[in-house]
Amino acid sequence: MNKPFTFFTAWLPLLLSIVLPVWAYVNFDSYIAIFQNERAGLMEWEHALFPFFAAIIVIGILLRHFAKLDWLLVCYLVIMTVGCIYLAGEELSWGQHLLRWETSEHWKQLNSQNETNLHNNSYLLNLLPRTILIIAIVLGATLFQWILKNRRELIPERALIVYPPATLLMCAILILVWEVIIQIGNNVDISAVLPLHDGEVQEVFIVWAVLLYALELRKRFAQSSS
Repeated sequence: MNKPFTFFTAWLPLLLSIVLPVWAYVNFDSYIAIFQNERAGLMEWEHALFPFFAAIIVIGILLRHFAKLDWLLVCYLVIMTVGCIYLAGEELSWGQHLLRWETSEHWKQLNSQNETNLHNNSYLLNLLPRTILIIAIVLGATLFQWILKNRRELIPERALIVYPPATLLMCAILILVWEVIIQIGNNVDISAVLPLHDGEVQEVFIVWAVLLYALELRKRFAQSSS
């Protein structure tokens, strides 16, 4: 089993979770300009590039191992690819943030942030995918690991290659920590202490977990064919 706590899987995400609120508190202007700028900040790029890279990795798995996959695994990997492309595309408003086109008047009436994307049009299109991802990451890094260790017979053999890895644990913990902060912020004004968009920070660790999962899948499928 992979070590759950390495620099990239645990210590760097943890460091970011500490540094970002401190940075925002100490120098909010530079934090916004460099990291949380909606158009060109590092956070925006991480939100888009991590799922994009994950999609490329999964497409590579499909191309290399398609002949050996059963239809359920093919469907699972295709759904994951589409989901990753959706995450990346929505984050960049399907190219609007790069090419800087103007949002049409019709779309402005539908979109709460005047962008060419879907998640700002609908509470469901925004909340549902996010909630599914959070639940999958948290359960995959906790309950599923317990089942794998103590009740392995409950997991179908064909599903073992795609089970969530223990390397998601730190991201899952940070996602839960920021979910608590989000819920507190929904009921109490904490902007004086945390002058940042807590939901955007949480998303850093959501897409981080997606990329970690894709990297683990690539390694497992490579090992299975060797």
